[in-house]
Amino acid sequence: MAQSWHDLLFAHWPIDAALLRPHIPTPLAIDTFDGQAWIAVVPFRMSGVRLRGTPALPWLSAFPELNVRTYVVAQSKPGVWFFSLDAKNPVAVAIARAWFHLPYFRAKMQCEDRAGWIRYSSKRTHHGAQPCVLQADYRPIGATFEAQKGSLERFLTERYCLYSANSRGRIFRGEIHHQPWQLQPAEANFQQNSMTEAAGIADDGTQASNRMLVLSIVLLLVSLLAVVLLAKKFSLVVDFATASIGAPPAFAGVLVALLILLPESLAAIAAARKNDLQKSINLALGSSLATIGLTIPAVAVAAYALDKQLVLGLNAQEMVLLVLTFVLSMLTFGTGRTNILFGLVHVVVFAVFVFLVLVP
Repeated sequence: MAQSWHDLLFAHWPIDAALLRPHIPTPLAIDTFDGQAWIAVVPFRMSGVRLRGTPALPWLSAFPELNVRTYVVAQSKPGVWFFSLDAKNPVAVAIARAWFHLPYFRAKMQCEDRAGWIRYSSKRTHHGAQPCVLQADYRPIGATFEAQKGSLERFLTERYCLYSANSRGRIFRGEIHHQPWQLQPAEANFQQNSMTEAAGIADDGTQASNRMLVLSIVLLLVSLLAVVLLAKKFSLVVDFATASIGAPPAFAGVLVALLILLPESLAAIAAARKNDLQKSINLALGSSLATIGLTIPAVAVAAYALDKQLVLGLNAQEMVLLVLTFVLSMLTFGTGRTNILFGLVHVVVFAVFVFLVLVP
């Protein structure tokens, strides 16, 4: 077979090799980099799909494809193991399932360029198959390079064979010939991604992490209780310091909020400096959710149980800023994309808030 790939994204995540092992035939060993296994979701579009020496045919030779894969090795030959391959072309799916023993599935797919971003969507429609969806936007953000020998990028991308198995468990190996990948750093936003769940990987991971989930919940409740119990004594210290420097009473609230949000804020800034925008947003939103969605209700419950007065009043100016912040947040994160203008508007709103605190 001959083919060309376009608009391809290598989206990789580290994963415990033990979670992959039940899904891979015993003769194949899981290939790792420095002891770490990886799983990938790879969307792209193909053109010129044909038998070698034959011309490409309209409709049959160009279509989007999406695979979920990991990396294996057999007899010292590293290669790719596919958990699934979704394609828009039903003829190609039928041929690949019968001829190459690969887990191909029919899907409704779209891949298009929108102002420099690749917008990719896929919804599996194969009869009897586990349903799954991918919806993502991605784009290159750096110069082209070739992966260096011994690097993680080379381990993940430069693979020159694939492995498959038939219904009787017989292993097949297909050789792949291509020039070294011309890679670019990329930025990606995933609106929906249930591809690994459909392969059964995420379900196993969820079951394996139940103990950690319970432990995390217990630690979270203990931490919230500690915050509630220490809030009164700590507020006395903050109020005294605020009065000593002649600051307005609202300054104490700002100081407490900054202290609470400091760890996540520093981590979010560090992630942003590394161009890991998704992690930065997750940290920032997670911190806000924990503060607003957990801490305030916990304090309210404690105040009610201890018969204490709790004042959460906002004046008209603060209500306007709060509503404006909510509207900006919905505009910023609702579309899955953002830009520097949204960031500047958020900074301006925050600056106005700080000004009104210091100069009420």
